[in-house]
Amino acid sequence: MRVQATEKFCEIFILATEAAETIDAELTVPRRVGRQKNRDNYEGSIEDYYRRSIYIPFLDKYSEQLESRFLEHRNILSRIQNIIPEKCADIDVSELHDTVQALKEEWPNDIPVFTEEFEAEIELWKRKC
Repeated sequence: MRVQATEKFCEIFILATEAAETIDAELTVPRRVGRQKNRDNYEGSIEDYYRRSIYIPFLDKYSEQLESRFLEHRNILSRIQNIIPEKCADIDVSELHDTVQALKEEWPNDIPVFTEEFEAEIELWKRKC
């Protein structure tokens, strides 16, 4: 949607215009001035204004949030799956130790200081699987 912002927003704007007509509302651009400090002051049509001031910034922020929530935490998420009983049967001792250390770094108050207990618990799960 961000790559084809002009085309995609055009479709949305047509729907918004039709909706505004059904309730007798008029789509307008906020007052423009020569020098603006506190809000967007884009040149162009009403469609251009709303695409530049609302649609594109929204898509950029949405994309940024997705990246921050999923890609930046990929390492810890892959480590968390190692403690699922079905998955832990397949990991070796060194990978288990790395997993425990990663979890301990992420949540130092929740993972006990003595990680041997945690590793022993995982070993018990591995035997049951």
